[in-house]
Amino acid sequence: STDILNEVANQAKVVGDAVGVPFQAMGEGIKEIKTDMNTFTTTTIAQAARITASLNQMGLSLSGFEGMLTPFRDFDSAADKMGDLSALFGVQIDAMEMMYLANENEEEFLHRMRDELINQGIDVENMSATRQRALASTLGLEVQEMKNFMLTGNREVTTLESLRAKSAEASSRSSEEALKAM
Repeated sequence: STDILNEVANQAKVVGDAVGVPFQAMGEGIKEIKTDMNTFTTTTIAQAARITASLNQMGLSLSGFEGMLTPFRDFDSAADKMGDLSALFGVQIDAMEMMYLANENEEEFLHRMRDELINQGIDVENMSATRQRALASTLGLEVQEMKNFMLTGNREVTTLESLRAKSAEASSRSSEEALKAM
């Protein structure tokens, strides 16, 4: 419907502009997430826009994110992954909480996983290649995507709170405002 297209356009424009992701890339990302009902069952357009923006800023592909997310969807594999992270890197993350987020709030999972690893001292830049491969494997990512995810270099990753504020701003815009802004 027209309302859905207007919401996609508003979110793609406002959130994309806030993080430096082109309108076209935002629109494609939102579409991919919204049509992947197996992974993102109840994701709203606003959430899809925020996930798309975050993935772009973190240098992750949607398939890479799904590879990271999937093992945390059931408790046994989530506990195994957390056990591996703990044994290999001394990281302590709550498996139950990450399983809940992987199932109920994918965007929060994305930010929380990255923040927890960084806050607990995972330093990819000074890590051996063997440990980099082990971390990538444990996270379900290719080595380059894991590096993109963990290293921002000169890139700034927008906080989830800031993305939510921009998303709320986009939701309040009328279709006329969105069309004028394009």
